[in-house]
Amino acid sequence: MSRSYTSTRGAGAASPLPNLTGSFVDEGYLELVELLTTEADNSSQIYHAFDTTTHISYDIKCMRNSTPGSPRAADLQRELDLHQSVAAQRGVATLNFTFVDNPRAGGDNEYLFLVLNPAAGDLSNSILKRQMYVDRPRLVKESFLMLADAVAECHNAGVYHRDLRPRNVWCDAEGGSLRIANFEKATREEKSEDFRCGDIAYMSPECVNSTGAGASYSPRESDLWALAVILFNIVTGSRPWLVPNASDESYAAYRADEEHHFIDTFHITPAANSFFRRCFAAQAADRPTLNDMAVAVLEIDDRFSLSRRLVAHSHSKLFLRPVSGEVIGDVRFLDRQRRSVTARARFMSTIRRM
Repeated sequence: MSRSYTSTRGAGAASPLPNLTGSFVDEGYLELVELLTTEADNSSQIYHAFDTTTHISYDIKCMRNSTPGSPRAADLQRELDLHQSVAAQRGVATLNFTFVDNPRAGGDNEYLFLVLNPAAGDLSNSILKRQMYVDRPRLVKESFLMLADAVAECHNAGVYHRDLRPRNVWCDAEGGSLRIANFEKATREEKSEDFRCGDIAYMSPECVNSTGAGASYSPRESDLWALAVILFNIVTGSRPWLVPNASDESYAAYRADEEHHFIDTFHITPAANSFFRRCFAAQAADRPTLNDMAVAVLEIDDRFSLSRRLVAHSHSKLFLRPVSGEVIGDVRFLDRQRRSVTARARFMSTIRRM
């Protein structure tokens, strides 16, 4: 299985992360048993790991630790703080705790590890490889509403994700229990000048296209745009465009014929077409609120697509792996008698809830 944490943080500045498979970390309590993915910019890796005493499985994100006070250290701390602030929400990937370790004896590098509850796959697997949503409008609605609820919880907590896409939505083997992951790009800013933040295919036009000095966009509105693109993925198995501006042939074709383009090209129903036209309005002020989106999806009586099979246009590699060992849905990291006083104190100070 592959679940990506896409980042541009430090791109080109760091040497490749070593493969730490087989290493023991966190004072030997966790074994990194499988490297799942490495980011193209070498900013992070995801490992499947086992607790050596309970055999409970986890997914662990590994990154190079940074010098305190550096810009990268501030970025890492922001990611941890924002993820932790919403980690109690049902629709957010559980962040159990973090620690710093150096699993390579004699090595100079310290690594930051984020211990997360495991997932069997991500939404892209369910959409493309397993085609779980084809001709299943009820499942489409349930999944979208679950994701919309998670986004609402984040927004209500003042957290805007800015990188919503199928690979950042984890799920179980049946495509359920959707959870938002990867808060690298998240912010609390109501207005942002950080343009082109996230995956460009899921960005809103105003996030892609800066209008000059002093320009900004709404991270909240950008999340809602991305949510609509994700639903489009679920319904059609495709992205509507690669870049939401006039330089993109598909986007230009849509703007030239908004009434018919999606129906003719992707064979969606008129009701679904009406919904997407509202969500992809050129002006953010003309788009529906998150609540309006949820209500509109519920009110679509029939199917979303006239096609009974998906033709994937994405070239992403897709994997799905079973989760091995005992997995608990909402786990606290177990404190063991053998832990040192220092380790136990650290654990108790970082556990997110009892």
